[in-house]
Amino acid sequence: MGNMLLVFAFYFVIVIPLIWVLNFFYKIWWRPKRIEKQLKKQGIHGYPYRLLHGNTKEMMKLAKETKSSPLGSPHDIVPFANPLLHKLAIAYS
Repeated sequence: MGNMLLVFAFYFVIVIPLIWVLNFFYKIWWRPKRIEKQLKKQGIHGYPYRLLHGNTKEMMKLAKETKSSPLGSPHDIVPFANPLLHKLAIAYS
């Protein structure tokens, strides 16, 4: 009975948290880096993946640059609404 309790305690204290940590590492680092590598093989060289904040800096920089310039045509709002998406669409279309 004592050995069985020790095995369960080991399982719940060591094994399950280790699985959670590995799953978390897989989701936030390994999978995005793998997708980035696959996209580069296809010729799509975008911004590199950064842990947790991604392309936030680039998005804010482009939004600031776009908002400082006047809006060209009132019907062409995509560059104003999402400048990063517009820039990537021009580069890869």
